[in-house]
Amino acid sequence: MFLRGRGLSSVCRPLLVLLLGVLSLETGFGCSGNTAKYPELHARDGSVTVDLSGIGAENGRFHSYRSPSGKQINIFVYRESSGVPHAVLDACHTCYRWKKGYVLEGKEVVCLKCDMRFKLDTLAHGAGSCVPIALTTLQRGDTLIISAAELDAGGRFF
Repeated sequence: MFLRGRGLSSVCRPLLVLLLGVLSLETGFGCSGNTAKYPELHARDGSVTVDLSGIGAENGRFHSYRSPSGKQINIFVYRESSGVPHAVLDACHTCYRWKKGYVLEGKEVVCLKCDMRFKLDTLAHGAGSCVPIALTTLQRGDTLIISAAELDAGGRFF
């Protein structure tokens, strides 16, 4: 047989490495960093508009925005129990160095680095070193408008 004496690994190893490399590029794994972690938002006329439909009271949704320099900036858009919408960066002044961000658990966001928990109802007025960085927003109907310049400035946390 053709493989006799050569060892299967010496024949298959280069093919396996090549296959894994192609798969990592196709699925967004690897070092390219071109794939957004969350649904992407785009700037238009100096601002980013977020559709609030589907975000109920005490709930939220993560989004990604790519700055003109190519930096991916993640944000969290949520509503308090009163229905008032807000937006924060998916980063804080302390834990941003580890690039982990937050996760939504029930009616709280939880820091994936230090496990600090923040209720959505108090997030906009939260204090502390790990509270997500608030963004200035303007609500128009069922949309939330965020300045692209403010998001670009927040890129230093990502």
